Amino acid sequence: ADAERVLAITAEGEEAAAALEAKGVALVGLARPTDALAAFSQQARLGSDTGNWLGTTHYMLGDYARAEAVLRDSATNASGEARQFMLLWLYLAAERQGGRGKAAIADELASADTSKWAGALLCYLGGSLDRDALLKLAKEKPDTERLRLAEAYFFIGQQLAAQGRRGEALPWFERTLATQAVPYREFMLAQWELKRGTPP
Repeated sequence: ADAERVLAITAEGEEAAAALEAKGVALVGLARPTDALAAFSQQARLGSDTGNWLGTTHYMLGDYARAEAVLRDSATNASGEARQFMLLWLYLAAERQGGRGKAAIADELASADTSKWAGALLCYLGGSLDRDALLKLAKEKPDTERLRLAEAYFFIGQQLAAQGRRGEALPWFERTLATQAVPYREFMLAQWELKRGTPP
């Protein structure tokens, strides 16, 4: 509602872009990815950085080729942890298209730093860090354990789903929800995945 009020007041600028992003995120949380995509697309047309939300929403809607293109483009203009999280989604989008995930991030794996959390997730998806090592890293610091476990569980599930192993993925999405990491994107998207269930 607040986002709608801001959009009614202004049609351009940073305030409108921030309102569109807030609206898109809320719509993702409400399991309305088509409407979220419209908000993030409008935000992008304003010249505002959509982070990886635009690509993630294309991914949710099953448009993996478009998700890959958007994420690849966004990653070229990003740096640090934000860039590495985009690369996680780039991996997943490419993995959904013939198992090309590892190849999509191959150039990044050599420089991925497992002492940084996003780097550890990237190494896990790329195959240079196993599941047990990832979960051990997630539990290293008590103050970040719950949130890191939410991300680890989610990306483990997404990788399995992207590899056509959806039945194995669902318990990992359930574990994500069990962390109660409510403010995290992964929590919202795990809810979405569980609502979708297992295809017949």
